[in-house]
Amino acid sequence: MKNVEMLHKLKIAALMLASAFPLFMPHQISGIGMLLLIICGISVIGESDYYFDWKKMLVISAPFLIFGAAMMQTTHTDAGLEVLQKKLLLLALPFTFAVSKNLTDEKLRGKLFLVFEVSAFAIGLYANLMMRFKGLTITDPNNTDYTYIYRHALEYYSGLHPTYYAAILFFAAFLSLNNLVRDWKKRHENKMVWIELVLTILLSTMATASAARAPLLAFAVILFAWSFVHFKNLGKTWITFLLAALFSITLISLPSTRNRILEMVNPANFNAPSGNNDNGTNVRAGIYLCNWQTLKQHWLIGVGTGDVQTELNNCLRQFNTSVYDNFDYNTHNEYLNIWFSAGIIGLLVFLASLFFSFKHAIQHKKYTYLYFLIFMSICFFTENYLERQAGIMLYTWFQCLFLFTPKETHHT
Repeated sequence: MKNVEMLHKLKIAALMLASAFPLFMPHQISGIGMLLLIICGISVIGESDYYFDWKKMLVISAPFLIFGAAMMQTTHTDAGLEVLQKKLLLLALPFTFAVSKNLTDEKLRGKLFLVFEVSAFAIGLYANLMMRFKGLTITDPNNTDYTYIYRHALEYYSGLHPTYYAAILFFAAFLSLNNLVRDWKKRHENKMVWIELVLTILLSTMATASAARAPLLAFAVILFAWSFVHFKNLGKTWITFLLAALFSITLISLPSTRNRILEMVNPANFNAPSGNNDNGTNVRAGIYLCNWQTLKQHWLIGVGTGDVQTELNNCLRQFNTSVYDNFDYNTHNEYLNIWFSAGIIGLLVFLASLFFSFKHAIQHKKYTYLYFLIFMSICFFTENYLERQAGIMLYTWFQCLFLFTPKETHHT
């Protein structure tokens, strides 16, 4: 009996640790995932409670299986294995939930969400405080682009690429807002409401300051959809459009977001960079051009998991700039990355897994899950979120928490 209780406590501790993943470095995130797998595996064996929900596991693990299958045609085996190693959480975490019956319930999931919100807030606060007291990491007087300087320092102190940082903080802000509205009528009894209010404001502010465009757009979309549904039920739809107007004014007022938006709508940036005239938009323009040029030749079966970067680098050499020589730029689009790697069948399998997730969220009225799927589906258009541990954990962890928990914690 004592052993069972000890295993249960270890499982809870491991779940809490996993929800705090924004605080950890990439190799630590992988370690936490494997620790949870080991503890739950021992628990299942000890309790002799064998169970395997293979359908839900396949839905979440689909990307790993797709890249694994694409290894059969890769010529750069070492590079392919490195890609698969990074994506192991896509297999390990769903397997953990699939073999552990009722690993989380409605109440525990709410606590795990709170741990995630606080952890996201902590890493954002830490990074900004470090910039305030230790200074920015770029001191070149010739570089006057504050947005670039801020984002560089943000990544240095937080250990997260600004795009992943923003996605984590924005979704944490959305969860906080959901809790805040749900519990607002009980604010005199429940002091947590005020904590959620502070978290909502600060998380969304810090995320917006990072000027990561896709997470910002994704957050705006789910925020508009959420507020429209919520305030429509209250007969106050006009509040939705007021919030949208205030949000737009805020984006225009902040120098970092205003500059990034202007950069994106400038027609001159729709072409690949030339010489030293590069920015976040025209660099992506060159990448997307090469994505399509290569896909024209390999749209049916792809090039293989380990060959994507080599093919992309070969194409990027055509441009008269050295910017693509400094780093290995990936496809910056998760859908194209899967298509590029595993061909049209791989892309269709991934889209089918997303379709099943959407269907499950709608059928079971898991509204927060639905907003999460919309959020990630938009983010996938401009970044390979399943390429880095923070992005893999963000997607896989919440997929598991939503898909394997029978009830909805947050109602609109």
